[in-house]
Formats: sequence, C-alpha cells, structure tokens
Amino acid sequence: MAERRLSYQELEDGVATLILFEGRDIVDDFYWDVEDMPDEAEPGDQYQPEFEDGELAALHYDEELTAQKRKDFKDAVERHKEMLEDN
Repeated sequence: MAERRLSYQELEDGVATLILFEGRDIVDDFYWDVEDMPDEAEPGDQYQPEFEDGELAALHYDEELTAQKRKDFKDAVERHKEMLEDN
C-alpha cells in the first residue's frame, strides 16, 4: 500500500480542508473545524493521518514532509517563471 498523508489545503469560514493522498493519488477529502486542528496549523502543512473504524481520528504533523512539499512547490514556481521568461 502507498504511503498516506494529509495535506492541509485551505481554511474558509472556520473549516479546514484536508486532502488525503495515497502515494501521489488523491483518494479523499475531509473538512475539519479549525478548532480541531493542531495549534499553529497553516495551509501547506503535511500530516500523517490516524484512522479509527474508518474515520479520521487524529493528525500527526510531519515537519520533514512539510518542508519537502514547500520546497517542491517553490521549485515548481521558479521553473514556471523561468519558462515564462524564456518565451
């Protein structure tokens, strides 16, 4: 089975949108009350999910994965800027 992770995508009207990935595939999304999110959580954070009886029960912040995903995003933006400059 591919590794699972939750990506905190956005916050709107007190509701956090979380996307569940298995490997590179999106398999589900969750909407959590922002009050249930870890302290100082912000969009872009990555979490290891914990499920109980098929329900999302807990989030475990993954500092290393968050840093890697932020770097991947920044690198992609830079590549896009370079492509625009080349055209």
